[in-house]
Amino acid sequence: MLFLNPQQVALNDLTLENVEAIAISRKADRLAIDYSDGGAYPVFADVPEQRITLTISRDLLHNDDDIADAAIPGAQFDLTFTTAPNASDANACIYDIPIIITAIEHALARSGRARQTITCLAISEDGETDPITPAPKGGPR
Repeated sequence: MLFLNPQQVALNDLTLENVEAIAISRKADRLAIDYSDGGAYPVFADVPEQRITLTISRDLLHNDDDIADAAIPGAQFDLTFTTAPNASDANACIYDIPIIITAIEHALARSGRARQTITCLAISEDGETDPITPAPKGGPR
């Protein structure tokens, strides 16, 4: 999933400004594959464990000391943001995702822009519930 220009992005009570995109990637962490004696191709496959990685990309227009002090690898937050199909609030969804920060990287461009990339791992509350669960804005969560 890719969310371009999400609104109201926050790590707990720390607001992230100028977020251009949030990308959510899913990857099998462990595969269960079974073959038969009849050939070289699998006859069964399952993904008993998966990893959900989130990448937050934003432009830094000034020093953001609150984020820099709190958002370090290993820190746990609730990432919240709002998305909508257009600039209105119609069909808007709110995401509230428990995450662990795994990396914070910065890049400088010749234009003088500074880009911050925050990489996170989504955490399930019980190991069974998908941590990526949108709720309608204004509706029950």
